[in-house]
Amino acid sequence: MHLYTNPLYCILKQSHYINVMSLHQSPNLEQLLRRNDIWRGHSERFVQRDGVDSGYKALNLALQGRGLRPNGGLIDIYQHFHASEWLLFHPAIQQLQQHHQDAYIALISPPALPYINALKQLGIDSTRLLVITPNKLVSSFVETCQSSAFIAVFSWLDRFKLRYPELRKLQLASSAKNGIHVIFRPLHSQQQNFPAHLRLRVNITTENLELNIFKQKGQLQARTVTLALPKAWQALPAHHNLMLSEASRNAKPSHEQA
Repeated sequence: MHLYTNPLYCILKQSHYINVMSLHQSPNLEQLLRRNDIWRGHSERFVQRDGVDSGYKALNLALQGRGLRPNGGLIDIYQHFHASEWLLFHPAIQQLQQHHQDAYIALISPPALPYINALKQLGIDSTRLLVITPNKLVSSFVETCQSSAFIAVFSWLDRFKLRYPELRKLQLASSAKNGIHVIFRPLHSQQQNFPAHLRLRVNITTENLELNIFKQKGQLQARTVTLALPKAWQALPAHHNLMLSEASRNAKPSHEQA
């Protein structure tokens, strides 16, 4: 039998032709790495340098954008309890309100209503803060990000257990719209995979706010930043009670040890 009349050879030859054609049509690795939505941990190619000043020099130096990037996607924060939000973000909020005087800042499902007098002392205009308490967090977050009325969105996920596809929707919504977008989650959620551009763990002590940046776009190595708490903050009875509560919590034996 002639080689070209062999059915098996014809099938193999056709299969080889298809594979060769698919190789030419499919993008190679270098082409894929040029895409804005694909990045390597050590590559700074797509890192923007127009970040909003965080108000803390040490934190700006640790961030790839030299600040909080206004269109850099989602910021994912893990903490034991709610004690760092305003301390960490009030300088950035103050700047955003100065540059976008008609824009609002959304607080989605916060653990408590903001204390107006304290916000005034921080230089934050509380009349441009909008508290949202949704039944469905994902749709509320996405719609808020898409609205031109908001320049920043802060969302607390304590009451919601989101799966990866839902978290992915949050990331996509925040990447498509200018502004600062932050979610706060319990510390144990850190083990969950999440495509956020910036992920950090926050721990507050008697004198400092400790930030562990364990993932950010364009940076493979984790970084730790220590921010000193204002003396006035340390003197507050609420801060003192918080530290006592944390000390008591750490002193209690776990169920495994009991």
